[in-house]
Amino acid sequence: MPSAPFADRLTNAILEKRAPLCIALDPVFEHIPEVLRREAVAQGGDPAAELAAILDGIKAAKGELPKMALANRPMQVEDLIVANSADAMRAFGCSGFTVWGTDAGDAGVITTRNFDFGVFSKVGLTNHILVRAPAGKKAVAGISPPGYIGVFTGINQDGVCAFLHDGDGPLMQSPSGKIKPLAFALTGLLETAEPNAALASAEKLLKGLTPYPFSYMVRIVTPRSGDGPPARVFHIDAGGFGENPVNGQACLTTNHYLPGKPGEESGTMSRYKRLERLVNGPVSSAKAWECLTAVAADQPDCVTLHALVVYPEKKKLEIAFATIGDKLVPAPLNKPATLTFDQLFGPQGK
Repeated sequence: MPSAPFADRLTNAILEKRAPLCIALDPVFEHIPEVLRREAVAQGGDPAAELAAILDGIKAAKGELPKMALANRPMQVEDLIVANSADAMRAFGCSGFTVWGTDAGDAGVITTRNFDFGVFSKVGLTNHILVRAPAGKKAVAGISPPGYIGVFTGINQDGVCAFLHDGDGPLMQSPSGKIKPLAFALTGLLETAEPNAALASAEKLLKGLTPYPFSYMVRIVTPRSGDGPPARVFHIDAGGFGENPVNGQACLTTNHYLPGKPGEESGTMSRYKRLERLVNGPVSSAKAWECLTAVAADQPDCVTLHALVVYPEKKKLEIAFATIGDKLVPAPLNKPATLTFDQLFGPQGK
C-alpha cells in the first residue's frame, strides 16, 4: 500500500487519534508485536552485547536502572534492542542535498542533512554524536538519541556518509520473518566500505535487505574518486529496491521518490521545490545553512533535531542541535560548531 510522507502521516495520525502520543514508539518490550519482539532479540551478536554494556553503564552511573512505568519494572536490554530496531517499525523524516564540482568549489564535495523527528519525549529530543571505533574496522560517528547505536545520520573516518530519508513507497501490512534494522546495516557498511567502493557496496547491501517493512531512501555520499557523481539515493520498501536519478552537480532529497507524482503538493514536495530554488549554483557554508534553515521542521509535533554540513574531502563538518527548553528551537536556527575529522575520530592514520 502506498504511504504518505512521514510528516504527513504524523499530522493525520494526530488529527485522527486526537493525541500526539500516537506518534511515539512504545519502548516497552511487552507491547511490541510478537514477530518483531522475536526478531529483535534474534538480532543478537555485537549490537546486543553493546546495548547490554550501555545498560550496565547506566546502572553503574545511577546506582539503579530506569523504571519502565507502563511495564512496572526496570529497563532491560530487550527494551534497548527494540528501540534500536525503530526503523523496522516506524520511519524518520528529513531533507538534505549534496553538491560537487564547480558548485562545491575547492571543497570538492559538500553534503548536508536536516533530521526531522516527532516530538514525544525529552530523551528522544536529545541528540549527541556517538563515535564507535571497532577493532580492525573504520571508526564511525553516528548522530542519534542516547542509547541508539545504529546509523540514520552517519560518517566514517574516510568521509563516507549515510543518511536515512523516509520515503513514500509501499509498506508491509504484516511484517514477518527476519528483519535486520536498516540502521544497523548502515553501521556495518560505514565500518567496512572504502570510499571508492562505498556506492556499489551500498547498492548490494540494500538489495539484500528487501523487501523492507517501511519505505526509505538511503543517501550515500563519498569523496570523489572519478568522473561520476559522489552521491547515490537508493530506495527500499515492501515492493523491493530502486534508485532516484542524480543529474548535474547536485543531488536533492526530501521524502519522496523521484520524479514524484504529477500534481502532488505535499510537504515533501514543497521542501524539495524550495531546495531546487536555493541550490542553484556555488554553495558556501553560509549558503548551505541558509538552505537547511529554509526547509527546517518547526511544528509542535515535529522539529529538526540535528542539522549538519559535511565536507568529506576536507575532512570536517559543521553541526547544530535543536535547543530544548520552554520553546524548541530547530537545529539550523542555532549556531553550528565545526569539528575536524581529527577531533572527531582522533589523528588520522595513528
